[in-house]
Amino acid sequence: MNPTPLPGPVPARGPRPAPGPLPAAARPAPAPRPAVSPSGPPPAGAPGPWARPLPEAWRWRLPVPTPLPLGGAAYTVGVQLGAYALAALEAPGRERLLRGCSTNVDNLAAGRWETLLSSALVVEEPLPLPYALLLVAVLGYAEYAYGAWWTAGVFLFGHVTATLLVYGALRGRAGPETRRALDVGTSYGFNAVLGALTSVLPRGPVRTATRVGLLAAAAQPVLRRGRTFTDAGHLAALGIGVGLSLAFDYLSTRKALKIG
Repeated sequence: MNPTPLPGPVPARGPRPAPGPLPAAARPAPAPRPAVSPSGPPPAGAPGPWARPLPEAWRWRLPVPTPLPLGGAAYTVGVQLGAYALAALEAPGRERLLRGCSTNVDNLAAGRWETLLSSALVVEEPLPLPYALLLVAVLGYAEYAYGAWWTAGVFLFGHVTATLLVYGALRGRAGPETRRALDVGTSYGFNAVLGALTSVLPRGPVRTATRVGLLAAAAQPVLRRGRTFTDAGHLAALGIGVGLSLAFDYLSTRKALKIG
């Protein structure tokens, strides 16, 4: 059976022309991005509602935002509850426990180095409410700004170093009463973190004046009559914190210069 011929000439096959760019009017419009309301959920990968990015000069040390700080509050509450528990004990048992945790000269000279940690976990009496709130505020802001490990490291470094400096100064000259004195509490670590936090202040006169003012306030009890070795420890801990803040400033400046 013969096929029926198609009417008209059959066009010759050839290469197809490359598609050219579409006219602007024919291009599909990009899909609009959905607007996120301030009260709606954050986009994927965004920090949570209790996080904030660190200042640019500090991001090389802690690149991720810090969540809601609870470590400082938990530490303060634990110390306060321990103080109330100690107050419920009989006087001999309470005295024995406190002396076992104290970093006095006799304990350190006998090699009881574990007291460098235990002394930061107990206090002789419950913390006054204003100081407890200030302790929560300082530790909480440090944890919020730089992280829990940063805060714990500065706290412990200041507490241990100031304690050892006081021990070194008293070891060869302290009398029997001073050698057995109770030396426990949170104040050394608190002063160290407070001094280190001066790095968050604006550079220039504000930061310098704050550091000088804090050191002058801590030096006043040391210069008066009737001073105690604890007063010297507070000044040493604050000086350690300020020294750390100066080191942080130097390192952040070098990092910024390398990046620039």
